[in-house]
Amino acid sequence: MISAIVPMRNEEENAEECLKTLKRALQESGQEWEIVVVDDASRDSTPQILQTLDFIKVVRIEEEERTPNVVGKSYALWRGYTESRGDVLLFLDADVRLSPFSLRRVLRRFKNVDMLSVSPRQIYGSPWEAALQPMVFKLLGKLYPLDKVSDSSSPIAAANGQFILIKRHVYEEVGTHMALFHEILEDVRLAERVKAKGYRLLFLHGGKFGIEARMYRSLDTMLAGWAKNLMLLLKGKVRLGVWFALTNLFESLTVWVLSLSFVGYGDYGMAMGVFLLGNLYFAYRFKTHHPFYSVVHATVGSSLMLYLLWLSYDWHRKGRVVWRGRTYHLYNVALEDKRDNPPT
Repeated sequence: MISAIVPMRNEEENAEECLKTLKRALQESGQEWEIVVVDDASRDSTPQILQTLDFIKVVRIEEEERTPNVVGKSYALWRGYTESRGDVLLFLDADVRLSPFSLRRVLRRFKNVDMLSVSPRQIYGSPWEAALQPMVFKLLGKLYPLDKVSDSSSPIAAANGQFILIKRHVYEEVGTHMALFHEILEDVRLAERVKAKGYRLLFLHGGKFGIEARMYRSLDTMLAGWAKNLMLLLKGKVRLGVWFALTNLFESLTVWVLSLSFVGYGDYGMAMGVFLLGNLYFAYRFKTHHPFYSVVHATVGSSLMLYLLWLSYDWHRKGRVVWRGRTYHLYNVALEDKRDNPPT
């Protein structure tokens, strides 16, 4: 039986569509299933929307139920787990959309592993998203190559919390999300625990399986969402992130300078040729992250990436991150984590 656990906090824009596509995919999977939605103290119309759906079980968390050092959605995921019955757990974010046969296809790959995570194909609803998101995912692809994550002999472990399938007994053996209450990067930490125990991990791109997501709907939320995670994802390799952003910025600016120089000399054919080749170059480099990543995308995206790196560094230097109306103090989190959850 598959237990799908979906945490939601102020998800009125996503709730109904996410759950309806999830229901269809579960029905087509050929497995027994249940959907447990954890309403994490939503203050918008999310609770009312959930009441209209008769195929889900709703668990409501009030704000006072959370202790100060519980970070992010780990508590909501754990609460969903305690209310579930399946021998396979599916942790799914509300911004994910599943095609009807996506789960059936993914489950074929899940047969031979203990935990499977999918990085959904990203949907871009604004120019800002289309510029920055591919840049971030390209950098993460360098840090966490999918083949290395899926290689049991490699120490590299990662997961995308938007879509995680895990066997229940494995999840329980690594301590469930209770062991991750104080982790901001709970998805990667879960993968690290699973791999450290010798279990098999598989990380896939979602494009082949019809799994999509739009992570952020505004520039502010996109910057805040990545700022809380990026320093942790880099694992101290800040220079690598800066070098990556500067390299892409330099390359894109070179295309602009050469093109405009030829325009200045009146050679419009060469200007168009350079600009076209520059666009083809970036489209090829980012082909797995964007349908056609252009010079414009690269210039804006690399500039935003530099600002994002500074913002994330500044937040973590000050020991505080802000997300979804909650402030988390990293110093206190670190103390609690060392005291209560020693690494395994």
